Amino acid sequence: MKVTVVSRSGREVLKAPLDLPDSATVADLQEAFHKRAKKFYPSRQRLTLPVAPGSRDKPVVLNSKKSLKEYCDGNTDSLTVVFKDLGAQVSYRTLFFFEYLGPLLIYPVFYYFPVYKYLGYGEDRVIHPVQTYAMYYWCFHYFKRIMETFFVHRFSHATSPIGNVFRNCAYYWTFDDDVEACYRVDLPNWLQDDAVSGEDKLQFYEVKDMELKDNQWLHLYAEFALFSHSGDDLSAYMPFEMKKVVVQTKEDMKLKSGNAVFYLSFKPRGGPECRGIVRRTTDGKPGHMCLEARCWIDK
Repeated sequence: MKVTVVSRSGREVLKAPLDLPDSATVADLQEAFHKRAKKFYPSRQRLTLPVAPGSRDKPVVLNSKKSLKEYCDGNTDSLTVVFKDLGAQVSYRTLFFFEYLGPLLIYPVFYYFPVYKYLGYGEDRVIHPVQTYAMYYWCFHYFKRIMETFFVHRFSHATSPIGNVFRNCAYYWTFDDDVEACYRVDLPNWLQDDAVSGEDKLQFYEVKDMELKDNQWLHLYAEFALFSHSGDDLSAYMPFEMKKVVVQTKEDMKLKSGNAVFYLSFKPRGGPECRGIVRRTTDGKPGHMCLEARCWIDK
């Protein structure tokens, strides 16, 4: 059987037809084509039957497992197939490996080597246990995906265009504000009852009543927390009655720490008691400070 390989424009891709046995399969044709044109390995080839000019029918794609005779349409002596170059290919295992490798490595890099540490800010940061657990779970999730890629999943196609590696990596390595999540992570939940008295490498310091009077900015933090919840004008609820303030920071830093988490229990005038969490982070430059807050209103 002689097989002529043409491009979609009708030009012959090979100088001479391929001579194959009558029992040859499409896979045999692809291998023979590869021997004549080394650049076009089988996974890079897309072979279809010619379509009549003006026809709107989709071309029939040759199945590599089928015999060539099934596509001969009664003439077993010759066959013409249309070749399309699919471009450079990579295996799906390679594609998924690099997709998942980025998130697996980026998160620990930002966790252990925070950007602001190398931009002139020398103070130790506060790492909440939630951030540590998030890093562990995140890494476990993507490590599991990589293991499943190699030992569990089966793919309907052997390869994918190499361009998909760059596209998918760009998405997975940056999706969902990946870097931002590594840097900040969600705010923690409210304190446990024994947090202040329990032993922890992070200090939970309960602010004394006298310190509350001397540090009026804590009232501003309470206002900020409540505003983050409601977004309304708070003037009708002023002043706030501060019930309790606990600061989570490094040992001996207390209220002086540039990076700290504040747990505020307060009562607006004429309103129910509220609980707010404010996280303060700084970059070491004068006046540069970031506040994040969440608030609960007790009913």
